[in-house]
Amino acid sequence: MKNGDLAMYNKIILKGITISDLGECHENFKENYLQITMKCNRFSKGEDTLKVYFQRDMSGLHLLKKGVKLKLTGEICVHSMNDENTRKNHTITFVICESFKLCTGMDRNEPDVDEVRLEGVICKKPTFRITAANLALATIILRVSCMENISYVPCIFWQKNANQIADIPAGTTIEITGRLQSRNYIKRVDKKELTKTTYEVSVSKITNVIWND
Repeated sequence: MKNGDLAMYNKIILKGITISDLGECHENFKENYLQITMKCNRFSKGEDTLKVYFQRDMSGLHLLKKGVKLKLTGEICVHSMNDENTRKNHTITFVICESFKLCTGMDRNEPDVDEVRLEGVICKKPTFRITAANLALATIILRVSCMENISYVPCIFWQKNANQIADIPAGTTIEITGRLQSRNYIKRVDKKELTKTTYEVSVSKITNVIWND
């Protein structure tokens, strides 16, 4: 594969508790998918709340309901859409499930899992800064493939990973591992403070870099 071509690897493994029943997803996808919300605990303090989409013709969907322990593999999808009420574009981030199973017995008591592996192209020069806590922080947007065509996935790097990614130019293909995390923030809309959720891949390792020729 030539550098700059769209890489084809996008994989996530999740294990956690469902915190909603299986139901209709956003209208852009309701013809083909149903959705459920999962909660995955982190090894450190905190948890991530993630939406998972299932194709309507998948077998075993009748088993999915609130409160079951679920393990699945799939792909990360970031979709841009227009809000009919505000007429503004915003993105939705979800996981498209490829296969799943219910966890029972001892497997149910094992730790939650949130493992991501992505191979994609850096869209623009990484941003880099030193935080108030004196930590190196870098962010990129990584272009990857998924079943819904192409996704632009925000990725965040800390410390040595941030220093490594900072000087890698746009158009470079990289492979990373990490976790898909949710993060809440406050946004003011019409003089009201609303809690919003954003999603990003927190990178634990840069496993490969395909440099420009």
